[in-house]
Amino acid sequence: MQIALLLALLSTPACGPTLEAVFIEGAPRDRFDLISHAEAPWQVSRVEIVLEGSAGALIFDTAEGGPGRLVSQPFQTSAGEAVLAEVPTLADGARRLVLRFETFEGGQRFGFTTDLDDTSPSGAIGTTIAGAEIAGASVVATFTGPDGARVRQRASFDASATARVAMPCTS
Repeated sequence: MQIALLLALLSTPACGPTLEAVFIEGAPRDRFDLISHAEAPWQVSRVEIVLEGSAGALIFDTAEGGPGRLVSQPFQTSAGEAVLAEVPTLADGARRLVLRFETFEGGQRFGFTTDLDDTSPSGAIGTTIAGAEIAGASVVATFTGPDGARVRQRASFDASATARVAMPCTS
């Protein structure tokens, strides 16, 4: 799987900052790792995780008694050097999460945990998410560069649960 991921990353040329997003299924918490590959003066200022369009019709399951199944877990930061501008509000059953950063420079990481559940009628259990179930969900990153210039780009998660948001080459 690592060779396939490397080939996928190398097949999309990038001519500016990039953000890699990786989803890792866990119990009882699922984890997202975000890694900035932006070169100074560019940095990541905003990231939106969009579950709409995911193969498993995923939702964030943050509280008991809601649309999720069995275990629920609220948003919690887990690792990294990037600094949030504010702790996000993540409603139970939401399909979108917006993260705003005070600083998120190249080479820095940001990790967070929560619970994702499958709401697809064909989903086996609903609490364990396979990489293919997040395929089709997307990551929207806003990169802030020189003189406050902002560039917004989107990328979809693939079957290996990875999305690479990159500024495309224009030439």
